[in-house]
Amino acid sequence: MYEFSFPRKFISLTKKCTDGIRYQVRVDFTLSEEFEVITGLKHGGALTPILFNIALKKVIRRVQYNKLGINIDETTLDVLGFIDDLNLVGENKEMIVRNTKTLIQEAKKIGLEINEEETKEMKTLLEIDEEDLTVDKNRYLRKHIASST
Repeated sequence: MYEFSFPRKFISLTKKCTDGIRYQVRVDFTLSEEFEVITGLKHGGALTPILFNIALKKVIRRVQYNKLGINIDETTLDVLGFIDDLNLVGENKEMIVRNTKTLIQEAKKIGLEINEEETKEMKTLLEIDEEDLTVDKNRYLRKHIASST
């Protein structure tokens, strides 16, 4: 939060809302012993989506630092994201591999994990200088994306 220039008072209030809170789990009619969560966020907590997005933005900034992606005018497009679904884009496989490695490393540093089962490579149907690129289908934002062929 400091990296994004959030006011110190807001950071302090956020810490007070998340530090030292104790939880219990109910299984059937039995409550567990109290425990404290040291890392992570409470699922369904009011601050959870905001804090998750802040953490994810930090990771995405590290990927964008590579400046590897598709150049449009003077802008580099390298990450497309919606909530926790990310698409890394690049002009070649090497760019995407490097950005993927950066994403995994930076996510690990702050306790986020990349779901390998949901991680897919998608090549687009495109002809550039008479060169055909392979077509695959993929799911993004819970929708299947594929070529029209």
